[in-house]
Amino acid sequence: MQNENRIYAVDAQLLSGNESEAAVVLIYAPNAELAKNKITIYQQQHQLRLNYFLLPLPLELYFQRHADGALIEPIRTASRDLSDARALIIFMPNRFEQSDKTDSPCLIKTEVLLRNPNEARGPFLFQALPDSVTPYLWPEDDSDNCYVIVNAESSAWFPTGFERDDIQFACLYKGEQAERMRNIAPYLIKLPASHSFAEELFSTPMAGKENDDGPQQWHKNFGFFFRSRAEFDELLQHFRKFMILPTYDERQLYFRFYDPRVLEDYLDRLLCYPKKLAAFFGGSLIESIVLPKGDYFVHYAPNTDLSAVTPAKKQFDKFEMDIFIAQRNQSLLAGLANDMLVAKPVLAEYYDRETIEKVVHHCYQVCHKHGIYQTSVIGIFSLLSLACGSVMDIADPQREINRILQSQLSEQEKLYEIKKRFAFLANQGIIQNKLGETNG
Repeated sequence: MQNENRIYAVDAQLLSGNESEAAVVLIYAPNAELAKNKITIYQQQHQLRLNYFLLPLPLELYFQRHADGALIEPIRTASRDLSDARALIIFMPNRFEQSDKTDSPCLIKTEVLLRNPNEARGPFLFQALPDSVTPYLWPEDDSDNCYVIVNAESSAWFPTGFERDDIQFACLYKGEQAERMRNIAPYLIKLPASHSFAEELFSTPMAGKENDDGPQQWHKNFGFFFRSRAEFDELLQHFRKFMILPTYDERQLYFRFYDPRVLEDYLDRLLCYPKKLAAFFGGSLIESIVLPKGDYFVHYAPNTDLSAVTPAKKQFDKFEMDIFIAQRNQSLLAGLANDMLVAKPVLAEYYDRETIEKVVHHCYQVCHKHGIYQTSVIGIFSLLSLACGSVMDIADPQREINRILQSQLSEQEKLYEIKKRFAFLANQGIIQNKLGETNG
């Protein structure tokens, strides 16, 4: 019986570059020592870096001592694929929930015009609540269940604008931090339709005053509205849990969900992820959400019973972080292309904007593949590529530049050696520099 294979499991960290991600390694082996050997062989074959500190345990014993209860069934399901032919599986706890994606959205998103553009503006400082929004926030004059999250940083009129005796409010920060960040913190406010503060939030500036920080708040991305029948303190505790969210790889990020642009992007990304939505909506804690958006407002309402859904862990999962990184990189590379056009106007004589961005993106990918992350270095390599009309990793017929990229040199050393190689190729007439000096 000692030689009969069984399933072992051990917690580990999968390392990639400077990042790590939690993993559970599942091994089909006759004992713990051979399970460790199989992990070593698997790492060598697949060129992976796995760190683990405990001895692999039989699966059921691992469940008793280490496993998150919510992960037991997914891990058990994954382990059924183990066999003599497939002796090791790496289960990624923070990725499995992506398979919970539904085929259709779990939220109904509606975009509604706030006011008729032909509506005449009265002589008063503030406007009456628009008829368009009342059915979404105060149906049948139900004023007890409308709340608003307001970001005090969005207007000089906050928080004094809502610090009144007849309105219930609380800062999402606590204690000394709440006092220290009083003028830039987000606040939870219970908002009756009859309160004058509601008119301030829904009012737009007069013509010619659009860029002034006046007391009319609608166009300032101040926050969002929502409906709930829960107690004020329960809602306060719920939103406080989202101020800082961990990532799947155990970093901590501020989450500016109180910015309506951020929240719209977040909810749109999770439309088909019921467990993620159940976490943010608190099951049935939040009935619906309304976001200001220019001349419109956006309404989100669940079309599935989120209270019947097991909520996901409150964190940014890998698929979300991948989207964040892609968006950040797109913005960074577009900015880099802009900077290059400003620094080297002659570029526009040889290339259109799309070509320049493609070269910048290619150099970014090559650099990251070889451990180069500084934006300035990526910019110089992009300029060198554009100068000679061939991207840096194929500009050299002897592939000497590739050898430098693949070396163990530091970023600055690689930059120095590659610039020197470009100069040599130009002196030999192998490449022609169209742009002149490209040191950046």
